Amino acid sequence: MQAMRFCVCSLLAAFVVAFEPRAITVDVVDVARARANKDERTRSMNMKSFDPRAVTVDAVNDKRTEVAGSELQPLALAHDSKASGVTYGNPKCPCVGFDNVNGVTKVAIDRDTQADYPADLGARCDAWDNDRHPHSCVEEDQKPGAGKGWCAQQWCYVDPCNCDIPVLPKTSAYLPDSTFQGKPVYYSYATCGGEDLWTKENHKDACVNQDSEKTCWALEKCAWDGSKCGGKEVNSQCNKKLHGFTWGMASCRCVGIDNQPGSLDVDIGDGKMVAYPADVGATCQTWDHKRHPECKKPAGERPLWCLDKWCYVDPCSCNHAVPPKTSAYLPDAKYQGKPVYYSYATCGSTDQWTTENHKMSCVNQDSEKACEQLKDKCAWTGKECLGKELVDLCHAPSDRHVERAGAWMAAPMLAFLSMLFPLIA
Repeated sequence: MQAMRFCVCSLLAAFVVAFEPRAITVDVVDVARARANKDERTRSMNMKSFDPRAVTVDAVNDKRTEVAGSELQPLALAHDSKASGVTYGNPKCPCVGFDNVNGVTKVAIDRDTQADYPADLGARCDAWDNDRHPHSCVEEDQKPGAGKGWCAQQWCYVDPCNCDIPVLPKTSAYLPDSTFQGKPVYYSYATCGGEDLWTKENHKDACVNQDSEKTCWALEKCAWDGSKCGGKEVNSQCNKKLHGFTWGMASCRCVGIDNQPGSLDVDIGDGKMVAYPADVGATCQTWDHKRHPECKKPAGERPLWCLDKWCYVDPCSCNHAVPPKTSAYLPDAKYQGKPVYYSYATCGSTDQWTTENHKMSCVNQDSEKACEQLKDKCAWTGKECLGKELVDLCHAPSDRHVERAGAWMAAPMLAFLSMLFPLIA
């Protein structure tokens, strides 16, 4: 037994000498201290101006970051919207869609009427119907009339599977065939601090308007929970599997509203605007094929990237090994207050476009000085230039360093020690 203890102790000593604990400890402590100081400043500012009904983008990122097993406070994004006072809903039920873009969304007012709404319809909290709904909100003498009743109430589109507020969202009547990450599009007044005065009288097929189990199940989009009718998704049917080659890989899903009728103006460079479908980038597709002028050239003259699939992504929920890039087509667009990014990698494609066609892309800046010149959207990691959100706002780069250099080594070491200590004792 004495010999066994000596042998075990020798192995333990060798393991400890070879393993450098400071690789974990110093980085984790530095990250934790920096994050704690940042969170304290954020809390101090937020306590002065927090409105629980409609939270600005400062509170949209409600994710918790884990560093070497320690749970830190949620990171807060800086307010980065051009229009002051823009809000993206309650952080427990944030708005979805692309804000601050140009184009048209075709809205189904009723079976006989369509109306043109902005391309960024529902992407932020706004009184979208005011001065737009042709039957009710253009003239003061209409019912309810411009600036009155539901015309003046703010609402936005939401993901039903990421909406945890007391007032459940409802399936959209305006975009009945559109989806967000494979689910029907829902809308919510409550997440914007508004009151839903519209649904009861104007959306007869809304699930919440079905007062019996029979009428509820008669609608494909609805489900009965035993006491009331609601959309299938809000009734715990959010486990639909998504194919990575359509919706992006699980680590970096596409964002945007798919099958949104209308058009979106994209900037292809040198001030040239081209109309793409309103749902551009919402799924993995060859969006440039037969749309971009370069991709309309005769066969043999078209660039290879014309047939590459890509989509738009949320930089703060994209953990793909290949970082996404800030959009050139929609340079001013926002998703929940953050700049829109694009990714070929999440769609299984190689990016053959950025190097030659997006000179101002952060990844094309090969020095800290060049990166610094684009500091409004880029940040230097110490070895490369990436979008600011990927470096500063979503998560600190040192978190990733900790995970690679320390966290993955800590678990095996602890397991090894747990086996050795009983023998030593």
